[in-house]
Amino acid sequence: MRKYAPITSSGTARLENKYRTLRAQYTGMTHEDSKQIDAELVESVIRKLKFGKAAGLDGITTEHLKY
Repeated sequence: MRKYAPITSSGTARLENKYRTLRAQYTGMTHEDSKQIDAELVESVIRKLKFGKAAGLDGITTEHLKY
């Protein structure tokens, strides 16, 4: 059984670098008419977000989006 250690600052930096490398290569899904994003969809998703969650790498929290 593998035991996990707390993440160190060097571990955090390594994971962030890996994320940024993978993100730079990401091309997304192909565009389909059945998967349109509009203001109503965005509003609906934001309304369902829960407060108190940690911000992502961009620093944006649910509170930023709702208010």
